[in-house]
Amino acid sequence: MFYPDMRRLGVNPGSELEAEFEEILKAGRFPNLARGSKKEALILYCLKARLQLDSKSLLARMDEFYQRNDWTTERTVANQLFDLILKANPDTPEKEIRVFIECSNVLLQGRAQFRLKGWEEEKKGAFLEKTVVIQLLPP
Repeated sequence: MFYPDMRRLGVNPGSELEAEFEEILKAGRFPNLARGSKKEALILYCLKARLQLDSKSLLARMDEFYQRNDWTTERTVANQLFDLILKANPDTPEKEIRVFIECSNVLLQGRAQFRLKGWEEEKKGAFLEKTVVIQLLPP
């Protein structure tokens, strides 16, 4: 969410990621995808590209790459997650956790369910440490 501010300061926070995705496109595959979590990894790669890349042409090439490999479902889910994140505009820890849980429930729909159980707080000197407790439930 702070990438636009970084870009205004002349810093390209996605430059390493751009190089990584260029290598993926050049190789024609994602490296080291585990079979058991390939679908989720493809969704998260696509989401990462949408959130962090500034290059419209690279994003278009990634979309074409997903279409060519018949990963349209994965791309659709990544776009859903992207829209959830933008709509939530998570600018506080509480909003970040809410959108994290919402995204996790979409990503693992039918296999697991996540629910906010609560927050624990502990005073440490002048600081208040907050820890979130998230329940993992069956679908």
